[in-house]
Amino acid sequence: RRWTELPAALIEACERHAIPLVALAHETRFAALTQAIGEQIVDSQLAELREAQRVHDTFTELSFDQAGPAEILDAVSRLANGPVVLENAQHQPLDFLPGPTSADGFLENWQGRSARVKVTGRTGWDARNGWLVTRLGTGNQDWGRLIISSPDTPPQRLMAVAERAAAALALHRLHERDRDNVIRRTHRELPIA
Repeated sequence: RRWTELPAALIEACERHAIPLVALAHETRFAALTQAIGEQIVDSQLAELREAQRVHDTFTELSFDQAGPAEILDAVSRLANGPVVLENAQHQPLDFLPGPTSADGFLENWQGRSARVKVTGRTGWDARNGWLVTRLGTGNQDWGRLIISSPDTPPQRLMAVAERAAAALALHRLHERDRDNVIRRTHRELPIA
């Protein structure tokens, strides 16, 4: 009501402190404005919750089905909508899914580029390569990494995809080890004729 244009000092102060500044050209009821903003926030949060549920349901089903690495990586690629690499501890790609778009050059000089990427904690983002990297294994016994293309800072949903995929891959590895142990024990216990 007071100004026909925004004061320069106000614009500068908002930019300096990274505060959003909204200018309304018409007089607007405060209650209508807060209601519209509140609805957008709630809608956004509901969309995040639905997506989190989708990630949870996908990996729960994969775990119950005792899915192998191929099925797990396929789910990651679909949920991430981009390239995914499963590599061993020597940074050699074991499997690669390019995603729905062209991934030309994604694996170029892979081993050298990957060896230079260090993450602190279980999962981290490498901005230089645009990779979300999740370590696979336990403690000092990592057996590989899962790498998801993420040119921008990964959203929480993508972090959840990486973490759930790592858990599904670990569960598959445990099932395989248990199955192998049962087969070996059965062979040892078979009577020799």
